[in-house]
Amino acid sequence: MANSDLPGLCGSRTATLLVGPADKAGVEVAVVNSGIANRGGTSEEWAAKLRRNMLAHRVLPKSQYFLIVTPERIYGWIEETLPASDALPQFTIDSQEVLGPYFSKFGQNPAEISPVGFELLVHTWLIDISRSAGSSAENDPSLRLLAESGLLASLKKADIQMNSAR
Repeated sequence: MANSDLPGLCGSRTATLLVGPADKAGVEVAVVNSGIANRGGTSEEWAAKLRRNMLAHRVLPKSQYFLIVTPERIYGWIEETLPASDALPQFTIDSQEVLGPYFSKFGQNPAEISPVGFELLVHTWLIDISRSAGSSAENDPSLRLLAESGLLASLKKADIQMNSAR
């Protein structure tokens, strides 16, 4: 089943960014679902439903962290601490706080960016924070929640791979 066939995705093109290196147990550090670029109207409940559907359809690989990134918000879970598949996100970040400079840099409007453009924007953001994960939260307060969750440290020198489903 393609990611675009999952309930909650509404036929949207999706991309999964796998972030490694894997830890000793072979668990990927993070998975980012960024293809819901023009979705609009997302909420914590919507994000929890999408995560639950991805788990039910076995398209969510086992990972230490899971993020759903939209132009509005970034929803995050620390997977190893979650008992329920329908858990609300453990943290939510306003995407404009962390992605705003990237929208400006690429001359894109968050409400109008294409799914492919948004995937590339998120990919660039992850690469940038993986290269400077040690000092990013100190220099950029918008990354505080990512640092507090441990995700920012896990991204240090990570290898980021994009796997698109069309």
